[in-house]
Amino acid sequence: MQEADMQNYQLTIENIFVNKGKLNIKVTARLKHNINATVAKIRLLFCGQGQTRRLPLPISECTVKNGICTAVGEYSYNLYYLFYDQGLTEPVHLSFDIAYGADEHIKAD
Repeated sequence: MQEADMQNYQLTIENIFVNKGKLNIKVTARLKHNINATVAKIRLLFCGQGQTRRLPLPISECTVKNGICTAVGEYSYNLYYLFYDQGLTEPVHLSFDIAYGADEHIKAD
């Protein structure tokens, strides 16, 4: 489990593994509640091959309790289509982008 603390934000990787060419990931984001926001959005950023792919992580659960918004996102990505028809000849860097409200964006490496 890895965590990235960013002032009033916390990102926890609950589960991540690759099996048969699929990346399975589950992430929990905890953010200071923003009354003007409806739901947090989490994107995965894959950087490699001189390119960047931004993929949304579907939110399976989003709750607010004691001033903290907790958003859980999980999905299974087919890695073959990530950098389609290019083959992976170098490592791929994974980072996260969280959007919560109109102007709040947090990037976690």
